[in-house]
Amino acid sequence: MKRAFLLIFLAFIPFFMSCGRAPEPVTSAESVFNAATEAMVKGDDPSAITFYYSLVNDYPSFKKYKSDIYYRLGTLLYKTERYDEAEKIFVIFSVKFSGDDRLKKVYEKLINIYVQEFHDDAKAQKIRDAYAKKFGGTPTLQAIDNTINIIKSADSDGAGLLALDASSVFVEKLEKSASLDRDAFPVCGVISDGVKSPDGKFYTEIKKNYLYYGAAGESSSRIPQSKGASAPQWSWDSRFIVFTTAAGHRGPRHIKVYDSKTGKTSDIFWAKGVSPMLAVSPDAGTSKIIFCYNSRLWIINRDGSSVSLLDKNRACPDPVMMAWSKDGGKLVFSRKNDPDTFYICSLGRRYVEDIN
Repeated sequence: MKRAFLLIFLAFIPFFMSCGRAPEPVTSAESVFNAATEAMVKGDDPSAITFYYSLVNDYPSFKKYKSDIYYRLGTLLYKTERYDEAEKIFVIFSVKFSGDDRLKKVYEKLINIYVQEFHDDAKAQKIRDAYAKKFGGTPTLQAIDNTINIIKSADSDGAGLLALDASSVFVEKLEKSASLDRDAFPVCGVISDGVKSPDGKFYTEIKKNYLYYGAAGESSSRIPQSKGASAPQWSWDSRFIVFTTAAGHRGPRHIKVYDSKTGKTSDIFWAKGVSPMLAVSPDAGTSKIIFCYNSRLWIINRDGSSVSLLDKNRACPDPVMMAWSKDGGKLVFSRKNDPDTFYICSLGRRYVEDIN
């Protein structure tokens, strides 16, 4: 009897052991996707890329989130400058998910890859044409055309920078100089109560706390919305007058643009901490304005769009002179406490891509 009981007990040992042991881990496609998403949110790009590649290669039948997988993988590869791989993934996305809303961004990144990295103008133009056919004429398409033309251009005189949106320009390098090349910086802005236009045909003057404008040798008229005006500056084509206004020392300072052709004043930016000193880019089309806000250089399009920090690393407290070079590639300024030292900023193109 004891022997029979022992045999029965021994027979059930494997069963008892299996009940107490944890099951073998099974990795599902869903769990890999969740791990990839978590890594991406945490900023762990290498791990996220590995997980997304695993979903593409090891789980080809996993259809759920397929467009998300390819888009995120391509964007992460682009972000980490693995352009060869990003191009392949984005091409697959554009074929498989041609109706996806994110196709616009995929086309834009492919154009950047073909023009900037592969120097393949034919492929860039092909994607550009596909974008135009699918989405029509949009501001983004104009920006794409600007990008293609700028990068293809052999110009080194800074003209390419002037065609960019303000948010795409930044300070590459800053140097000090004891002298200023007046030929390179012919239009210098200073803080004064009045200034002549570059062509010498017009003038501005501040009278009784308002800004006035008129033709040379004639009486002037008050500019609308100019109460509390300070430091007027002219655009290089002598059409626009940019200036700031403030109601008091503690209130916000407004950056305004007066169009002498239409007689209208636009209030494009205001905040506490804005300096009166402004600099206008030399292009007559969509010119840009550089200003100092909280002791940092900022840039904004003349129409008030795309305000952006120009240089986060260098301070520009109390500028009393500011000028843009005639070739568009440099900015110079001097400070109140050191007016005889000129700070020359070399401007460059900023490349910023998002993950969304």
